[in-house]
Amino acid sequence: MDMKWSDSLTVSKLVDDLVRAVGTRQFEELLIDSGTKDPRPNVIIMLDDQDCNLFEGLRTKLERDSKVTIIPVAHGG
Repeated sequence: MDMKWSDSLTVSKLVDDLVRAVGTRQFEELLIDSGTKDPRPNVIIMLDDQDCNLFEGLRTKLERDSKVTIIPVAHGG
């Protein structure tokens, strides 16, 4: 999915924009933890094939050519 890019685009802003672009409550509930408003318990966010937590987490600024991959975390037992 192509998203608008700006010089101040962070991972957090990208996730917010993605939730807004999809526009369904179900998608937001699957992606974002309701208690913390953080997507990372539910997904792994990769920046150019590396976990975003290796950088500045959700505050990481994206470059124009950054490749962002969101991988759902499967829970089981």
